[in-house]
Amino acid sequence: AVLEVHVGTGSVYSVEGEGAVLPAWYTSSSQKKPYISWILKKADVKVEETELKPRVGFLHPVLTHNISLFINATREQDSGQYICSVNVVDDIISPIRSMAIINLTVLVPPAPPACRLKGSPTVGANVTLSCASQRGKPSPLYKWQRQEPTKQVFFPPAQDRARGTLKLTNLSLDMSGLYECEAENRVGSAKCSIILEVQSSECVSAGLGTGARSPWRDRRGANISPTRLSCSQRGGHHRGRCAGLCGRFGHRRLLHPTGARLPEEETRRAGGSGQRDQVRAAPGAQR
Repeated sequence: AVLEVHVGTGSVYSVEGEGAVLPAWYTSSSQKKPYISWILKKADVKVEETELKPRVGFLHPVLTHNISLFINATREQDSGQYICSVNVVDDIISPIRSMAIINLTVLVPPAPPACRLKGSPTVGANVTLSCASQRGKPSPLYKWQRQEPTKQVFFPPAQDRARGTLKLTNLSLDMSGLYECEAENRVGSAKCSIILEVQSSECVSAGLGTGARSPWRDRRGANISPTRLSCSQRGGHHRGRCAGLCGRFGHRRLLHPTGARLPEEETRRAGGSGQRDQVRAAPGAQR
């Protein structure tokens, strides 16, 4: 009889870090020990001559005619075509029938993505939230959601699942919140999140623009972003339209690295009560 190599499947899938088995066997009328070779086609060398050597082996004793190959702790670079060929003394060899090919694909879960904001989040403006994972096979799809307390899902065209972008238009103050992105493929998922703080145009015109790097710091040495406000508080109340954004820093006085105090940009008198709320901003902050 003519020697012939068979495979259980032409395609094998594995998840990175897990094991894989390339199922193969041969038929032969000879009882002599076979000469078996597994070759990684892209390298054109035997698997035992590659970095796979410490991670591969035969699943069964070769005299059983089962010549399946196992690969431990698979890596993405293990993907490729594996050619199995068998030669047995005293048997009829056909070049076509004495070899078989199995394609191995090592799948990779998405790496933790990075969430970013593009644009100036002010009332009436448009911004784009982006989400990208550096690894993943197959390429991950992305899904944006706004989290509690105002949970919200998004659909095309606002959300592009392939590119990982979410376009938010005509911003309003109530669109502020925590936005979460999930990168997902058939073998796993990973998430990142970003806080969107929509500012009123009055806050921006007072010099509290977004996206700029501020040289200002508080008395404890912490850097203060120009997207934050610092308001002095009198009578236990924050007043003015920007007051809602002031609570993060409370009474803290802001200092320039030189030691200078933060100058006042705007002072409002509250309803003739004699109380004033002072809104302070870093000079030179830009939108």
